[in-house]
Amino acid sequence: ILLIALSPPVLYGLYDVLRYKKYNIFSIIGIISLLLTGGIGLFKLSGTMLAIKEAGVPLLLGIVVIVMYQMGKPLLEILLGEVIDIDLVKHRLKEKNSGEKYTLVLRNATYGFAATFLFSTVMNFFLAIWIVTATPGSEEFNKQLGSMVALSYPVIAIPSMVGVAIVMGYFLNRILKYADITVEELMETA
Repeated sequence: ILLIALSPPVLYGLYDVLRYKKYNIFSIIGIISLLLTGGIGLFKLSGTMLAIKEAGVPLLLGIVVIVMYQMGKPLLEILLGEVIDIDLVKHRLKEKNSGEKYTLVLRNATYGFAATFLFSTVMNFFLAIWIVTATPGSEEFNKQLGSMVALSYPVIAIPSMVGVAIVMGYFLNRILKYADITVEELMETA
């Protein structure tokens, strides 16, 4: 049953990669996460291994956010670049001599974004330890795994989304202020 439940998201992820010929690090981590969850259940590994896996995925995502920033490819700029004209923002920041302020805000927002993954790491670990106590591969294990997933939305996903919204709001607000640009201007050129 566990293998059947995990196969659609894994197959869709692989199909998406093959169809668009684009490799997205977050999709790849998601597929690996699903395979690890299935492997833990199928090979009857300990509940502690599940907790480590559950904590490891968001920890890895947080590390990717920091590494991308350190490599000069900030994820927040990439994400916002899908919605707004980052080149216009950078041009206006240069005109206003606000480049240093922007760099500081980008760093703060990046670390804030990574902190949401750290929160998720800690909460995932403790939620898995607390809920999933049955022998992996058993019917009870599958039920507890389902309960853990159901509880992860109100306990982890919603607070994390609120954290991300706060970070993005802070970042966008400062961009508007330091570049002396309006939301309408950003949306017109996007």
